[in-house]
Amino acid sequence: PELIGRVVAEMESVVHTREAAVRNESGATLPAVFLVIDGWTALRHESSNLDESVTMVAAQGLSQGVHVVLSAS
Repeated sequence: PELIGRVVAEMESVVHTREAAVRNESGATLPAVFLVIDGWTALRHESSNLDESVTMVAAQGLSQGVHVVLSAS
């Protein structure tokens, strides 16, 4: 769970960095980044505190080229 938390925190950081780059009009084309979570249901039971962070990455990241892929089981 600690490693998963660090990965999700890094993805949040990527989203915020890209938002800042857009505000600064850097104009650079950034590659797509993917957060892939296999077994979302099990992860939610193990680490319920990640719900908010993953939801933020999914909601705000899409427009920044950051994508979330989840499998339910």
